[in-house]
Amino acid sequence: MRAAIYSRVSTIDKGQDPERQAREMRELVKNAKWKLVSELKDQISAAKRRPNLENLWKLCRARKVDVVIVHEFSRFARVERLYFHLSHL
Repeated sequence: MRAAIYSRVSTIDKGQDPERQAREMRELVKNAKWKLVSELKDQISAAKRRPNLENLWKLCRARKVDVVIVHEFSRFARVERLYFHLSHL
């Protein structure tokens, strides 16, 4: 199984740690014996354009990953429109 992990923090000064998120997701990939093909991180508010989330969409559309792992769904998507988009990939 080819896996991509996506981490996002909106700010560093509130104790959010993208590396902690990534480390835990890497461990999950390793334990599942999946192949980590991409690790993407954004440090930006969810309300703004997220370049690495767009890169993740490209990987998914190109069928280069089989599974996407996020630390918390709220780090990935909060709005219904994005959820709708995900369900139609």
